[in-house]
Amino acid sequence: MLGQSLVRLLGRYAEYDVLATGRDQLPRFPGGSGGYVSMDVCDYDSVKSIFADFTPGVVINCAAMTAVDACEEEREACWRTTVDAVENLARCCRASGSR
Repeated sequence: MLGQSLVRLLGRYAEYDVLATGRDQLPRFPGGSGGYVSMDVCDYDSVKSIFADFTPGVVINCAAMTAVDACEEEREACWRTTVDAVENLARCCRASGSR
């Protein structure tokens, strides 16, 4: 939800080339100033591939599990989303010079 709002907001500015990503095959929002690519942020190879194709200057991570009960019950999935995914993004940012 946060990511969708940011894409809508940043998409209003021509100077920003926004590429939205998510697990869905199609975006959950219309428009956007850079498009949409399906990506599993928990999969390092998927993240690395997007960085190779898009070369972002800035990365804003909005991936999250928002259901507290699900986080308690699905601890491994929660860990992948809140820890492994951030590590994947940080590694790719460091390698590409992205912020």
